[in-house]
Amino acid sequence: MCNASIDSLSGPRAPLGVRQACALLLLALLTAAPCAQALVLRVGSDVACTHSSLQAALNALQNQPGLHSVLINKGTYAVPDGMVYTPSVVQTGVLLESGYDTCSSGLSGDPTLDADRAVFNGSGGSPRSVLDLRLNGRVGTFQMRRIVLTGGDAVGSGVNAYGGGLAIRGGSSVLLGRGLSIRSNSAIDGGGVVLTGSLVTVSEPLARVDLFLTEGAEIVSNTASGMGGGLYCGGIPPAGGVGTSRHGSIIASDTVIGFNQAGSGAAFHCFGSLEGGGGLQPRPSAAGLVWIVGNQSSAETGGCAAGTGTLDASQPATAGVRVLGAADDSPALLAVSSNTGFNPGLCLSGSYRLGTSTRPLGESRFRLQNLVVAQQAGRGVLGLSASNGIDLEIRPSGNAVSCSFFNSVPCVSLHNNAPDTGSTGRLAGASSGARLRLQRASVRDNQATQNMFAAVDADSRLQLVASILDDNSVTDASGVAGRSLFYSAFGGTVLLLNTTAILRSGLDRFFRLDDAGTAAAYASILASTVSPAPANIGGNDTTARFTRGWCGFYQSTADFAAHVVDPDPTLGSFTTLPPSAFDLDPQTYAPRSPQLIDRCSITTNSRDFHGESFHLQTRPGSMAFTDIGAVEVQPQIDVFADGFEDL
Repeated sequence: MCNASIDSLSGPRAPLGVRQACALLLLALLTAAPCAQALVLRVGSDVACTHSSLQAALNALQNQPGLHSVLINKGTYAVPDGMVYTPSVVQTGVLLESGYDTCSSGLSGDPTLDADRAVFNGSGGSPRSVLDLRLNGRVGTFQMRRIVLTGGDAVGSGVNAYGGGLAIRGGSSVLLGRGLSIRSNSAIDGGGVVLTGSLVTVSEPLARVDLFLTEGAEIVSNTASGMGGGLYCGGIPPAGGVGTSRHGSIIASDTVIGFNQAGSGAAFHCFGSLEGGGGLQPRPSAAGLVWIVGNQSSAETGGCAAGTGTLDASQPATAGVRVLGAADDSPALLAVSSNTGFNPGLCLSGSYRLGTSTRPLGESRFRLQNLVVAQQAGRGVLGLSASNGIDLEIRPSGNAVSCSFFNSVPCVSLHNNAPDTGSTGRLAGASSGARLRLQRASVRDNQATQNMFAAVDADSRLQLVASILDDNSVTDASGVAGRSLFYSAFGGTVLLLNTTAILRSGLDRFFRLDDAGTAAAYASILASTVSPAPANIGGNDTTARFTRGWCGFYQSTADFAAHVVDPDPTLGSFTTLPPSAFDLDPQTYAPRSPQLIDRCSITTNSRDFHGESFHLQTRPGSMAFTDIGAVEVQPQIDVFADGFEDL
């Protein structure tokens, strides 16, 4: 730290104020005491190496303050009894990196190939982690690159039941970077990694593990018989103690969490507190992708293959909302795809209040920018579940952002998800006081049974704003519940604002209301290309629990008399349009018929599906606005009506 770090900060490219401050700091350090020695250790078998094993090198570092590097030769290293690092002094950092042919050579080869990195294999021997980091707040940063941890089997008892590949205990900041792979490990909980900070539901000094996944690091093909196939926040510290709900933050910027298996949270199982943070913190970098892919739930209850837990509340909030996901106007993505089993989707909950077992409503407020959920299969919740008081808005990172998930895709997209044959599944739902809002989302080519979206208890709300739903299908082989696009029950609410929903297969009704469920639609299009048209409302509760707000297109008017009508607050009226008026541009979903262009008062939603402002004049000299449905802008054909373009 006293060498390269200060030199880089005080170099000619640094600002003058920084150079002056660093010069004064360097002078103070030189006159006060000598700097801690920065050790560079080399691991391998040739004569230039300082140690023959990583464990021996770690032993040599554990009582040395400073910033240290351990450079490791390529090859496979058998560690059947695992490795442990327990520093006894405060250290600036420890950096581990392999990829060296010899202890006197530089880096070479491909960091993603085993032949060009160090593979630490924990097969055989004692049932424990391949690498156990007992950092306990003593190391500023611990970083690993070009290393494989595999074959770990933490299937013992106590501390040795967690974290097959990697265990991190106590307050810590650990970075897994380029060429780092934790794969094919097993444990009771945390097949790949365990993060053991302080207890969430017991008042004790706060200690959180911050795990940074970046530069393409991967956690793949690990197995837990209990919770957290890839990652688990819990476990027992070396000194003993209760082993659940411990603070751990998964800060993911460029990584793959894939093909892991567990009973609950196959990708990750991580719950935190409001005050201390903990859980998933997706922050895909501009050049990176956070990809949760191919994980499998092995249990018949719980599930949540794409991960279960909280979003990390350790970050500061702006106007009460914490923003995660892509940076503003960035095309980076959190992608969830091809996860399977019971509840294959991503299950997100509100955070606990520190030292309690309660999750207060309205205090876990997040905005997640850019999300793709695709090709999920299984039973239960296929895409996204919000529960236990989380308040989550999902929307694009900007008004004109173009995203790509191997192919061009809308920045908020749920597509090609379907339950297994003979299984029951829905795309997304809100429960236990959660609020889930999808804004400017593309929902296409999904299948569900009985219903696709649901809000299923008091204080829960599911909201779709300026979104397009097209070519989705709902089935019900039993014929008992029928086929509904939206479902609300037990006090839950489903709300549509400026949304276009087009069905191209049979549907019994758009909304099903059971047991005090409520729903409303404002300035939206609800239509089907299949005859007969679906009913608007059904279920065991009264259709008066549905509100028709302002203008909109409803293909069926048969049950209109029973609805509550919320007229335009400016005009004091409600506009009903006949089926003959239904005419949308097949490419943009913009209304083309003058009958679908209506004067509606300004809504709280300011942008349409394509990021354009609502309430634009779309025809020269006209005061009409295209406020019906998700799309505002349409071709201005009147501009070319005079033949001027032919001159």
